[in-house]
Amino acid sequence: MIRVRSGRVATLILSLLVACLGVLGSGAAPVSATGGDSFSVVATVTVGARPNDVAVSPDGSRVYVVNYYDNSVSVIATATNTVVTTVGVGSSPWGVAVSPDGSRVYVTNSEAASVSVLGASASAPAAPTSLNVTPGSGSASVSFTAGADGGASISNYEYQLNGAGSWTALSPADTSSPVTIPGLTNGTAYTVKLRAVNVAGSGAASVASSLFTPRTTPSAPTDLVATPGDGSASIAFTAGSDGGAMIMNYRYSIDDGATWLAFPEMVMSSPVTIPGLTNFTTYNVKLRAVNSAGDGVASSSVSVTPAIAGPTSCSAIALPRRRIQTCWNPFTPIEGSLIRVRTELYLAGTNTVVRACVSRQVSQTSCVFIGLERNTAYDVRVRARIRIATRKKFFTLATTQQVTTLP
Repeated sequence: MIRVRSGRVATLILSLLVACLGVLGSGAAPVSATGGDSFSVVATVTVGARPNDVAVSPDGSRVYVVNYYDNSVSVIATATNTVVTTVGVGSSPWGVAVSPDGSRVYVTNSEAASVSVLGASASAPAAPTSLNVTPGSGSASVSFTAGADGGASISNYEYQLNGAGSWTALSPADTSSPVTIPGLTNGTAYTVKLRAVNVAGSGAASVASSLFTPRTTPSAPTDLVATPGDGSASIAFTAGSDGGAMIMNYRYSIDDGATWLAFPEMVMSSPVTIPGLTNFTTYNVKLRAVNSAGDGVASSSVSVTPAIAGPTSCSAIALPRRRIQTCWNPFTPIEGSLIRVRTELYLAGTNTVVRACVSRQVSQTSCVFIGLERNTAYDVRVRARIRIATRKKFFTLATTQQVTTLP
């Protein structure tokens, strides 16, 4: 026998007892009820807020409880004393009755001035088939072929992840393909099963879907550093989050994001080389990563000006008394004319300039730096200043070598 909590307790218990006794007959276990009757409580079933009335199906398999405050009907399986489904009805349901053949359940809705008619003779739905999953960001869309509805409309679908654990009802309810599974973690692989729900309860489960991984587009690359080349540029960067899916390529823009181009060959890590640039033209370069979800967020821009190759260096020499002698081979630019050669000394591995030397004549091919730190590594960079046209002067690319002063 069943006891229902709260609400019109005496009416509910009495109605349930009378109905169940009529079905179970003399073989039913004795129960106790308030007022001194010789019955005892054998089960307690939690239903909705303020259960107001109860009815039992003619075959005794189902008990229907109207929940006044929840605007719903709880359907209890008497074999297990569990709620197998909850069906939404009209506003403030008050009374419930079952047709003599058990095919219909009638619920009066006191505030809606209506009666909801439920198909009580339905069986649980058949399993959905042909699941096809499209992963999204933190979610997945699952298309499927619905199974037979068991003779009553599908009120919702439930899902289970990775073939284990509890079943979760879709919220809000969804009754047709496709359905969306929320609350997933990008980059984590899942399988999913579906089952339909009608007034008779939860139906058979589908076969598990193929493995899928929710993902979103990648976040922006950061820390871009541009190194000019001859008709090209090398861009080093720090990759952003992959969004839960492997980076398949990068795209670049050389006009501050107005248009985007794909690299001629697939690139998936730093640095990347941008080809086909015009020397002595300044470009504002942006990058963005691409994964199976699409193009990611664009990086901030970095400026770069490609140039022709400059003078080639000969070996720099560490001299006594904290000196370094640098040299370069005679240089004639492939375009324009030579103005001078500039040699700069940097602390090794940094962009900190320590000394600079500018040739006084175009024929000069060496320079000596004095007053340096002992036993210290320096980077020597040599580049030329050239004139392309009137009022158009540019530096060539620099050549770099490293030399260490004497102890």
